[in-house]
Amino acid sequence: MNWLKEDLKKANEERDIRPWLFVGSHHPLYCGVDWRLPLDLNNFGSFNGNGNCGVDTLKLRPIFEDLFNEAGVDIYWQAHVHNYERDSPIYNNVTVLSDDDGPNHHFNANAPVYIVTGNAGNHDSHNDPISPTPQLWERFGSNSYGYGLFTVYNKTHTYWEYYDSFTTEVIDHLWLVKDRPTYTFNKQS
Repeated sequence: MNWLKEDLKKANEERDIRPWLFVGSHHPLYCGVDWRLPLDLNNFGSFNGNGNCGVDTLKLRPIFEDLFNEAGVDIYWQAHVHNYERDSPIYNNVTVLSDDDGPNHHFNANAPVYIVTGNAGNHDSHNDPISPTPQLWERFGSNSYGYGLFTVYNKTHTYWEYYDSFTTEVIDHLWLVKDRPTYTFNKQS
């Protein structure tokens, strides 16, 4: 934890040089869960039919969420769940509005955007089904096999594309655009 805090602090000291801040981890802080299914908090990694999503998020958010928001993380890349999901900017399980939001863009996001990229790139494994009980902050999901391409154009524009492996077509995309180095985090009560 000390290493992570120091690394995020250093990254913020250089926002004038490198304005984007991305964090990646295997385990998710946010992902779609079928809330109709039982949750066993005593068995880490056991959440029937949800690829361990529910247990991970409930255990990890209290440890990392405030830290990532205070550091102004732009995108949190996550996996573990075997599907693809792109979420809106989120804090405390609530969508945080940007200066301008659309289905495929956020201008001056005010919290991290969460993207699950845990799906298989080709047909040699299984993918978890997308939740039939989506959260309000979920923007796009797919259990197809696929891969993503992320481009940082400059200090104000990034572009994410998600491709279906079988058709090679782009089935999701996101523009993340900003005109400031980072957002100002306001912790909700």
